[in-house]
Amino acid sequence: METIAVYWEENIKTYGIRKETKLCLVQMDILPVCLVELGQQLAELGQGETKVRLILAHHHEPGLLRLYMVFENRWQGKLAEFFSRPDLQEVSGRFLLESPVEMLNFHGPHFGDRYGIADMACDALKKENIRFMLMGCSAASVHFIFPEKMAARAEKALGSVFKAP
Repeated sequence: METIAVYWEENIKTYGIRKETKLCLVQMDILPVCLVELGQQLAELGQGETKVRLILAHHHEPGLLRLYMVFENRWQGKLAEFFSRPDLQEVSGRFLLESPVEMLNFHGPHFGDRYGIADMACDALKKENIRFMLMGCSAASVHFIFPEKMAARAEKALGSVFKAP
C-alpha cells in the first residue's frame, strides 16, 4: 500500500525574496565531456573578483548542454574576453552575453519536498503578464532571471503568493 500526501497553502512561506540588478547573463553550449575542463577554467576566473552568481544547465540538443551563468554586470568586458579565449572556444559552441539582466531568488521551508512551488511562482508572474528569461529550481531555492527593469514588478507579483514571516 502506498500513501501520497499533498501539501498546499494559499500563501506559501518563504525566507524572503532577494532582488539583484546590474547583472549579465552568459549562455554557452558545451559537450558534457568538456564540463570538467570548463569548470576548472571557471574556477580560475573565480579566483579573482569575478564571482558567479548562478549557474544553470539543461539538455539542449542531443549530446549538448546549454549553460547559463549569471555574473555582476561590471565584469561584462572581462567575461567577453574570457569566454572568447581559444582554449574555451575548443570546448564550447555558441556563446551569448546579455546585459543588463536582473535576478530574483527566494528560498522556503521544504520547497524541495513540496509539489507546485515553481508552478505557483510561474502562475503569479503569468497573471501579471511578466516575462522571465530563465528559471531554475534547486531543493529549497527558486531563481528567476528577468530583462532589465522587470524584477521589481515580478517581486510584487511573487509577493502575492510567497510571504515572509
